Amino acid sequence: LSAKNYRGEELQKRGVPFQVYPRAEVLDQAFSLAKELIKKPRNSLITLKNHLVQTIRDELPSIIEAEERMHRQTIHQPEVIERIELLFQGNI
Repeated sequence: LSAKNYRGEELQKRGVPFQVYPRAEVLDQAFSLAKELIKKPRNSLITLKNHLVQTIRDELPSIIEAEERMHRQTIHQPEVIERIELLFQGNI
């Protein structure tokens, strides 16, 4: 909810379902994974990706609806308008 960056150690403590590598190894590991993925049939990769994101796709409409409700309740508040104007200074 904070949109802040996390270090690998913190992500590991939070239980992310991914392998966490030291910063110096990330690029090499990414290339290694990419080399393995290009060996797979395209349709298999598409099928796998669809499977991996299905839960997110299923939940997305209700999340968007909740966000819209929140914005409808807050966007017209004077302090919210003031903050938006301050942040964007006429660029909206």
